Amino acid sequence: MNKRVGGVRIAGVLLCCVLVIALIVVGSSGSDILLNDAGPDDPVETTTILSSTSAHHSETQSTIVPTPTVTTVRTTTKFQTSTASPIPTSRPSPTATATMTPTVSLTDVPTPTETNEFANEKYDEFVEAVFGEAEVDADVPVRIRAWTVGEGNSLIVILNLTAESESNAKRVKAVNGFVTGGYAQAVAHHDTGKIEGKITDRLRIAEVNNTDAPPKTLYVNTSLARDYYTGQINAADFTEEYWNTERNMTADEIDYVYDLDTKTGNQTLYNETAD
Repeated sequence: MNKRVGGVRIAGVLLCCVLVIALIVVGSSGSDILLNDAGPDDPVETTTILSSTSAHHSETQSTIVPTPTVTTVRTTTKFQTSTASPIPTSRPSPTATATMTPTVSLTDVPTPTETNEFANEKYDEFVEAVFGEAEVDADVPVRIRAWTVGEGNSLIVILNLTAESESNAKRVKAVNGFVTGGYAQAVAHHDTGKIEGKITDRLRIAEVNNTDAPPKTLYVNTSLARDYYTGQINAADFTEEYWNTERNMTADEIDYVYDLDTKTGNQTLYNETAD
């Protein structure tokens, strides 16, 4: 009885083996047929067959586990059609035009003069001495319209003198009193240390107008004024020296005097008790 049972078991095992082999062969043949029949554009489906043999059962159970179907998708490559975009027109960049700067020669540049109020402050004490001493001896009115320091250290005083056609004597007297009694005395005060500050190199008198005649100008060097107050020359020679410098004013000088006259106030020097 035991031999028969054992034989049956062996026969069952052999049968199971034969069935497994048959299934493998059949499955392999079927997959080849499917692969051969599949077109080049058809997806290929791969089936995995898992077999398990149990030693405790007389029947062999084969479980077929479906695997995900791998679908081969043919991607159609779409060539991007390049849209013809307009070519930007290159705008010419503006060319920097070199501006020609006119060459200024040295002769065209006027010599700077100290005409502003701050620059004249250095001469304030000296100018006050000139005006103060001139007023002491002014037996005729001396009408000062403006003053400044310029022309390379010149005290420029603008006077409103009596016209030559009206009274040349008053005209000469006003100039002489201002020069001898005012400017020469102020130079002496500066040289002897009675006043401080700066002193100019010369005095220039400019006429603001002269009825029926061109306005005149004259100048007095400071060195000449020193010779006078130190007694090296007499009064007659002194006055003759500076009256010899009198001349008609140029058009530029007239404009300069007029411009300066409109920007400053007037001052009259006069001493009624002067001899």
